[in-house]
Amino acid sequence: MFFDAVIYGGTFDPVHEGHLKVVKTLHDEMGSIHLGLVVIATTFKNPWKTKIQPAKHELRLSMWEAILKDSKIPYSRKPKAAHVYLCDHIYEYSADFIKWWRQTYKSPHSWVTSTDSAGNEKDWKDWPALNVEMKIMPMYGQIHSTSIRNGETPPHPAIRQIIAENGIYPNSKWS
Repeated sequence: MFFDAVIYGGTFDPVHEGHLKVVKTLHDEMGSIHLGLVVIATTFKNPWKTKIQPAKHELRLSMWEAILKDSKIPYSRKPKAAHVYLCDHIYEYSADFIKWWRQTYKSPHSWVTSTDSAGNEKDWKDWPALNVEMKIMPMYGQIHSTSIRNGETPPHPAIRQIIAENGIYPNSKWS
């Protein structure tokens, strides 16, 4: 398989409108490239966020599915040209995902991060040696996953039912 891919990695606990705007922007950009692919790479566990236990990996992928479907963004759980690939590969460190991607797909790729995380990659495990092109995207709005988990900001309507049915964030009024 050959894809020109942009990989958007993160914890996405939960996914919110800011994340969605990044994916929409990337999808629009990649749509002009034949076989362009946006990859959402949800980390199993973020090694930098040790004080909280994230929602289960599969639930965070389900939230992505709900928000992508609601936004009418074409996605797939398998790599498919001109789509968003909601990847379920289990990883903890970004470098491990890149190594897996290179071994599995052998395709050109870049890693996407938002302005709130930019500049930290020099501290990421094995990252400098990988020589990965970085694409920095603005974090749209002042929405943060922490404020949703704490009940300060409402989640995207498409994921409220998932949060409530699974009691994911007990400190929020959305559970």
